[in-house]
Amino acid sequence: MSFGFSIGDFIAVPAFAFKVYKLCKDSTAEFQDVSGLVISLHCVLKEVAKFSDDLDPDQQEQLVIIGSRCQGVLLQLERLLLKYATLSTKKYRIWDKLRWGLEDVKAIKGRLVENTILLNSLNTTFINSSQSRVEVKLDKYTAEIRAGKRNRSVLSCRSMESLVSHDGQAWSKLRKELEAVGISASVLEQHQQFIIAWFDEAVSAGALKEGCKGMIPSQDPSTHCSASYTTEGTTLTGRTNVAEWAEAEGIGIGSWPRDSSVDENDRTKKQDKLDECLPIAIRDRNITWAEELLDSGANPDCCDQVGRKILQIAFDYDDVEIMALLLENGADASVITTEPTTTLLHHAVSGGHIKVVQLLLDKGANVAVGNDRDETGLHVAACHMQQAVVQLLLNKGADIDATDTTGYTALHVAASVGDRTTMQLLLDAGANIEAADDQNQTALYAAVIHRKIETVQLLLERGIPVNPRERVKQTALHAAALAGDEMIMQLLLQNGANIEATDSWDQTALHVAAAYRKGAIVQLLLDKGANIAARNVGKCTAIHIASDGSYESNGSMMSQREAIITILLDKGADVESNDKKGNTPLHYAAIEGNVRILRLLLDRGANLGATCRDGKTALHNAAQRLRLEAVQMLLEKGVDVRVKDVFGRTAADYVAVNSSDSAKTRGGKAAITQVLNAAMEEATGGDIEPLCLTTDGDCKEPLVCAAEITSSECIALAYWPTGLGMGGHRDFHTSLRLQ
Repeated sequence: MSFGFSIGDFIAVPAFAFKVYKLCKDSTAEFQDVSGLVISLHCVLKEVAKFSDDLDPDQQEQLVIIGSRCQGVLLQLERLLLKYATLSTKKYRIWDKLRWGLEDVKAIKGRLVENTILLNSLNTTFINSSQSRVEVKLDKYTAEIRAGKRNRSVLSCRSMESLVSHDGQAWSKLRKELEAVGISASVLEQHQQFIIAWFDEAVSAGALKEGCKGMIPSQDPSTHCSASYTTEGTTLTGRTNVAEWAEAEGIGIGSWPRDSSVDENDRTKKQDKLDECLPIAIRDRNITWAEELLDSGANPDCCDQVGRKILQIAFDYDDVEIMALLLENGADASVITTEPTTTLLHHAVSGGHIKVVQLLLDKGANVAVGNDRDETGLHVAACHMQQAVVQLLLNKGADIDATDTTGYTALHVAASVGDRTTMQLLLDAGANIEAADDQNQTALYAAVIHRKIETVQLLLERGIPVNPRERVKQTALHAAALAGDEMIMQLLLQNGANIEATDSWDQTALHVAAAYRKGAIVQLLLDKGANIAARNVGKCTAIHIASDGSYESNGSMMSQREAIITILLDKGADVESNDKKGNTPLHYAAIEGNVRILRLLLDRGANLGATCRDGKTALHNAAQRLRLEAVQMLLEKGVDVRVKDVFGRTAADYVAVNSSDSAKTRGGKAAITQVLNAAMEEATGGDIEPLCLTTDGDCKEPLVCAAEITSSECIALAYWPTGLGMGGHRDFHTSLRLQ
């Protein structure tokens, strides 16, 4: 049962649904499409709420589960309605609304439809179940009249006409009689049409006359629900045996028409009724009734109103005895559950229901069948650490090296969850310790990446190769560096792991540790002799990697990166090392604007004026990406603002041609342009000449470049030291193309 939500809470859900419906109707067009689904859910909730006081515990539990789900989706929708009601209608907010329409509303609509369907099915079940209980009490009423236990009924053909015409006096008399057998006034009103039809048939057949033995019931007695029948001297309680009932009523079982004399339509109706009652019997956990229904021809593979196989219902109610009964009567042991392509065996295995697993396998369930991810029962048992079930499946012939869609065997799974016992069972049973997944990784990699040291130890003890026999995307040592687990790293190195092994990008474990800020691993690898100058496919060393990365404002993360760079430099890393394009660690730090890293590198001897193959300095990189703080810091350190790259561009030129046009970047470009112009004026003594940008033979001045991208802030500042002003350039009006 859902925590925090009870059957009493369900009563408030219909009103809440109507409140949300009104919010949808009063909201924008994005929500009005949802209002129809909400009002549909509201209507079904109201119908189902009528049954809340007349349900057995199992039915209450079903209602609570679905009611909780309905409340959840309505709360989510209400929060979105309140959130988007406050959104501005300005142009830049339109995208927020569109994004909601594309992403959130689809999921909410789906959940509303799903819950409405479930409630409708549950409502139908409640109606049928409620009618069945009413029918039982009417049967009891009839039996007592025939047995002389009760006065003759007030009903006759004439009084039936009064009931049909809703005569108040006739209903008052009937209500008094039916209250004596447990049918309350509210139930009488709720099932009025059903009761009228039932009495109409009974009166027509003379069944309400005292001593009558010849009334043919309105349906095959094998389909009667719960009963407490009183006949002459005999009381039959619970689910009655068909033959006993017929004998007590003076009706020979042979008087019932057999299949040869019954048309196909009658047989279909009888079968439908049997199949409708069987799920009810199973939910009531009444094995006697279920057995009688099966003996009368009920289908052991039929479904309930929501499409669940009855074998699954018995499993959900943890009733192994009824499951055995269904399987003995031919139920499919490999039944697919309401969760697509997942068998009942998978569910039983995951929960460790060993008796159910044994029963299903004994009755023919396929031990090798997979779910939608090709996981067999053995995969699932390993995942949920069900050692006893693992042993049972192995005894039943499970394929020990079967693979799922990722190439994982049960050994991979057990290694990744850290289940040493299951791994021992699998290895003792002959599992291939070197089995590789679709990334060519063994169970050792799975254990390492999930930081399961006990299974790592077991695999190493059993002789798994610590170094891959073929080239792989990453080795176990790379995985240990990524996970940042020092103990596993030590264990792998002690068992012969190659410290210089490279992945598919030619990275060593040292590169990986530097990239993911694993300072302790960096220190450990260097202490164990890792090559500090090792280069990846881009010819980057570990110090390049450590200097790179997205800008980190979090102080602890920055401190970790600084600590790694310090470790590398203390161990002899070359601060002037060049990558494939000639970039130094200083260039990398400037790209992301890491001011603290820039300062650390410069303090440790980095060349402020170092250029890459394109002739760019760190200042070019910082200016091109509008890193204002980095630009200011580099200028404070004395970088030459006049340096041009191989294309003839200065740092200021790259600011001018930056095409970013958000409010934030416009302000950043203006600020950086002002800083660079001030530095240029100081460097040239106030004599700033227009700087030439040579591209495919065309010569463009910075002002023209700025004008071409309509960067008005940069245009206003580009020539401010010369006093030319906004109108002082001959190309201004033609270049700006003002509208």
